[in-house]
Amino acid sequence: LAAAGLGSWAVASKLQTSSTVKKTQKTTPKVNSGAPTFTLLAHTQPITSLAWSPTTPTVLVSAAKDSQVMLWDIAAFEQGQASQTTPKAKQVLGSTSTNSILLAWSADGQALAIGNAVFTVEPNGKLVDNNMLVLKKDLSGLVPYFNEQYMTFRRTGFIRTILWGPGKYLTAITFPAELASQEKYLMEFRDPLHPQQGFGTITQQGFGFSLAMPPDASKLAMGVFTGITVGEPMIAGHTASWKTTPTLLTFDGTKPLTNDGSKPPAGDVTWSPDGRYIAAITDPFFVPKYIQSQLAVWDAQQGDSSRNSLSLPDSSTILTRLAWSPAPTSTQLAAGSKDGSVYLWNVNPANPAGNALPVRTLTGPQQGAEVTTLAWSSDGRYLAAGYNDTNDSIQIWKV
Repeated sequence: LAAAGLGSWAVASKLQTSSTVKKTQKTTPKVNSGAPTFTLLAHTQPITSLAWSPTTPTVLVSAAKDSQVMLWDIAAFEQGQASQTTPKAKQVLGSTSTNSILLAWSADGQALAIGNAVFTVEPNGKLVDNNMLVLKKDLSGLVPYFNEQYMTFRRTGFIRTILWGPGKYLTAITFPAELASQEKYLMEFRDPLHPQQGFGTITQQGFGFSLAMPPDASKLAMGVFTGITVGEPMIAGHTASWKTTPTLLTFDGTKPLTNDGSKPPAGDVTWSPDGRYIAAITDPFFVPKYIQSQLAVWDAQQGDSSRNSLSLPDSSTILTRLAWSPAPTSTQLAAGSKDGSVYLWNVNPANPAGNALPVRTLTGPQQGAEVTTLAWSSDGRYLAAGYNDTNDSIQIWKV
């Protein structure tokens, strides 16, 4: 990491009246080991999403509430050939500051899906159609196969989260106006290469907050109101369903502030690089008023009984984002917090006792600036965090 905040050297050197020279004593300089390697400053509103290219580990794309999407070349920063205040490319979208722009790369790194990109008000002036765009990897324009008609989410005020997968499909959690009063949401699967085929949907009861997929793309994990749902979707044209009944993973419902003992809702969900383990945090929206912040890891094959709860720095910690390093065999799990810190755990899921504290803390741009998004580069060398601080910063650590 780049050294920052170096303390001054304390030098005690004094010549005596004789020829004897007293040895100089030095104190060790204080280095902020949690300081970022790079700080990107170009957005003008809080960061909403970060996504590293799956094929070029030094390419990062960012999105913010300023309705801008920016592409950054981290290799150029390493070589001193680019400014950390000027992106390599950018696109200005027709979004609004009320919704979060979402990003998802295609597996081959050739295209970038953008959720909540454009809003169109219907003729009655009351309902909104929501468009998802698919851009070329360099942000130079739309991919040739993009079809606006089939990539529009009708009467949908916002898309909660998106994921490119399983396979060719773009998966989204949406809340159409018709389902708002029923406490239901949709999982929508669209094939952007053949949009005319329409899309398949699965209607789910409750609320969906996040999506994650293991490296082999065999399953989906969703953060929902009762925990984490893990299932294997089957999609064929307009038809989508679960192959078998999804498994439910739950947090500890006996923790303080869970008033009625019900299972807490999940926020971010992430898979280990070998696809065996799932990690998740409780949804920060409900912390601390209703529940306590929790971080847990489960064995996806063994189910809910395998829950391994990890210790937070202290009882007041509120975790907001979570991401497991995708580097093969990596045990590094990163979590962003409400106060701007990013914590790193070395996870040992085989240890049933769990309860391990973070091994490292990375510092945010300012106290109280929430981590709004968190992402690892595909090789696990870089960790990026977006903030809602006064400078709308993106910090990158070389870890």
